[in-house]
Amino acid sequence: MITKQTNIQFPVNYAPRNYQLPFLKAMDRDIKRACLVWHRRSGKSKTLLNFALNQAIKRVGTYYHCFPEYSQGRKVLWDAVDGEGHPVMQWHVPAAVRKSTNTQEMKIQLVNGS
Repeated sequence: MITKQTNIQFPVNYAPRNYQLPFLKAMDRDIKRACLVWHRRSGKSKTLLNFALNQAIKRVGTYYHCFPEYSQGRKVLWDAVDGEGHPVMQWHVPAAVRKSTNTQEMKIQLVNGS
């Protein structure tokens, strides 16, 4: 999906693996809920981050990415660096679509208001 304000194609820097495609296709068909039973390090966080970003661009709203503990969210997504050396949040949520970033609260507001 391309945003009107930035002409950025979403998802950014993300290519789903073959076992992630059924989830993404199901959610594109407006399935309301999903339960992902994938092994450790299978890309759950990146897949769900990119799914949420895509939805946030399509429809303005508040989107949460929850972890059992606050520190896990910071470690797994906010401060994470992927296997190729890219900071996850900067790599998948480019500055051009960010209106503001609150590092303390781990919040990003997009230019469309999401």
